[in-house]
Amino acid sequence: MAEDFVRVPQEHRGTTTFETIAERYFNALKTINFFRDSNEDEEISMRRLVSDLAHLVSGKAMLPLEETIGLQLENLPHSIDHLIQLRFLDLSHMLIQKLPQTITTLSNLFTFKLNDCIYLAELPSMENPTKLQHLDISGSKNIKVMPPGIGGLTDLRLLSNFIIRGMNDSPIQEVKDLVHLSGKLSISGLQYIVDPEDAKEANLSNKTSLHELILEWSTKFTELPEKDVETEVLDYLKGCSNLEILCIIGFGGTGFPEWVSLSDKFVHVTLSNCRNSKNLPLLGRLPKLKELSIEDMEEVTSIGTEFCGDVSVGVPFLSLETLEFNDMPKWEVWSFGQVEFQRLPCLQLLKIDRCPKLNEFKVLTKDLKVLTINECQELMAFSLENFPNLRELDIQHCSNLKEMPQSFPSLTKLGIWGCQELTSLSKVQPNGDICKEFPCLLTLDIQNCRSLKELPSKFPLLEKLKTRNCKELFKLSAFPHLHDLVLEECAKLRNLEISKCMNLVALTKNGSQALSSHKCLLIDGCPKLEQMTLPPAFKRLVIPKCKLLKSLPPKLLDSRDIGLEFLEVHELECLRNFSFGVCPEMDEFEDVTFPDSVSFVFLKGLPRIVSLAGLFENLNSLDILTIRDCVRLEILAETKLPDSVSCLYISNCPRLRERCRRKERQEWTKNAHIPPIEFDFQPMP
Repeated sequence: MAEDFVRVPQEHRGTTTFETIAERYFNALKTINFFRDSNEDEEISMRRLVSDLAHLVSGKAMLPLEETIGLQLENLPHSIDHLIQLRFLDLSHMLIQKLPQTITTLSNLFTFKLNDCIYLAELPSMENPTKLQHLDISGSKNIKVMPPGIGGLTDLRLLSNFIIRGMNDSPIQEVKDLVHLSGKLSISGLQYIVDPEDAKEANLSNKTSLHELILEWSTKFTELPEKDVETEVLDYLKGCSNLEILCIIGFGGTGFPEWVSLSDKFVHVTLSNCRNSKNLPLLGRLPKLKELSIEDMEEVTSIGTEFCGDVSVGVPFLSLETLEFNDMPKWEVWSFGQVEFQRLPCLQLLKIDRCPKLNEFKVLTKDLKVLTINECQELMAFSLENFPNLRELDIQHCSNLKEMPQSFPSLTKLGIWGCQELTSLSKVQPNGDICKEFPCLLTLDIQNCRSLKELPSKFPLLEKLKTRNCKELFKLSAFPHLHDLVLEECAKLRNLEISKCMNLVALTKNGSQALSSHKCLLIDGCPKLEQMTLPPAFKRLVIPKCKLLKSLPPKLLDSRDIGLEFLEVHELECLRNFSFGVCPEMDEFEDVTFPDSVSFVFLKGLPRIVSLAGLFENLNSLDILTIRDCVRLEILAETKLPDSVSCLYISNCPRLRERCRRKERQEWTKNAHIPPIEFDFQPMP
């Protein structure tokens, strides 16, 4: 296209675009392997031999710019006008502040791209490059006015933005003759139009190749026109019948013109910051509408039949898949009327964000997959019926929400944050079974729910659980498939049992810190658990059948700090290190069984322990044994310590020292095979 090779046959002019013909050329070349796929998703490249041939044939008509790739140009030389054959110029993302006026002499320029040139404030006159077909200034937000002569570029196919600055700067009538515009067009600065006839003269309805239209008024403009003027302007800016995407931003009229509700081609509609509109337009009858976003509608208090249409005529929003409501400060009621019917039959995603006065809504839809509700402070309950396909539910900062809908047969992800009045996730059924409400839930994230006291008794497939700052939560139950557990700031949780979690790998510091006042920790049958840390305080610790756990938490070395009264450890087949101590009330290791893998044992501060008989005899991998501050300890082993022990360190164990002091004493003869035996940091004589 840049080389002017694409021609539209005379008989197809007016009905077929250059882009359509070029696409046919491209597809034909692709079928004969003229191109090859690139690593980039949206790019394709010529094969090497074809590229070399193109360079050879083009000769001096091609200007290589490889050396400028990656450079941030701040100025364009005035001598650019020497490139009289230049057809394609892309200066996107450059730091250019001003373009030289000589650029206007490039009469053969076909495409001019200035995307995201954030410092560029104005464009030069566009009277000379009459062949220009693509002018893209999207993202160059510092440009406040269109260049002189823009209305004379009658071959323009793409004009990303048309900016109105005032009555005499870039009047909207300049768009009148740009009948070939296609794709997307954004018109901003509409607040400057004081005579609706100017908008009528723009004649947007004859731009039959346009598919997306953005109409924007600035809400920061101090001298806003009359509301009726804005309504008339919007009425005259009706797009062509082929329009698929419509965005109306900052509109100040009190009502929407009829054409907004009548197009049978609309696929996506956005209404944003229409500050004076008390009612939404009738959009429920748009047959192909798939995405709808309503935001910053300050005066809307209720949504009903004026938005959806008369249900007796037919089902509204037949094709709608995504619906979003954002920043609706006065919205209180959402009603479809009294007639029960399948509402929003194709809806898959519903998002309600920052609608603080909305107190209730009811949705009947079978295809809803994602529901997000955020900062709806007055919402106390909501009803979702017949939604077997809901996969994700995210509720945040609904401070008065007290009840959750029942029955989530397909829900896999549930997040609840900042719902201070919520006490339970479900109601117990008459038969006592609540497992059916979350049969497919995989991820549960609950944070800052201060009134939540307990979770449902069973989540049969739950894999990830995170609870944070749930101060009243006191009970957790069985999660047979759990492999990721995080508990933080759950002050009233007393007992925690982690049992048969076949994929649980680690119990992290953050999770254990949450259990600041619980009494019992049971970790049983977690075959993949490799590491763990302990809560600040607990009385009972039971750890059986965790085959990969290699060491116990360091806090066990000073169990006085955690208030430990009972310890049970057995069937830890990979345990290497065992450190335990400062437990003044403990008088025996009755329920502690070490696996053969243990090579290091450190016992400290057990003043009531008299005998360790039966604890070490079968530990054939035991290498180092250290015992400190066990003042009543007399017996190390019933027979003798294993031959594998290479170092034995004993400190402040006076009774044991006395029993080993003389060679004829029993404890000495049983352990004389150990080379270095140290008492109170001195070698045994």
